[in-house]
Amino acid sequence: PKDLLNRANPYYQQHVRGRDLNMEGWLDVLARNPRLLKGPIALLGDRAVLCEPPSLIYQLTKPVAGPVE
Repeated sequence: PKDLLNRANPYYQQHVRGRDLNMEGWLDVLARNPRLLKGPIALLGDRAVLCEPPSLIYQLTKPVAGPVE
């Protein structure tokens, strides 16, 4: 979850930097300040993409490589 956050954001610098949070803690941080996200997260089925830059949304349209037989 930490990789999804804009670490240059002043709120992150003042309130989050250096903290070791569990998943619930990270979700609480995002619920309180959703602007910390680097960009929107797009979901399709069981796949998700952080759309930073927005053109990464097209990754969801590419087939997922399955196991090689």
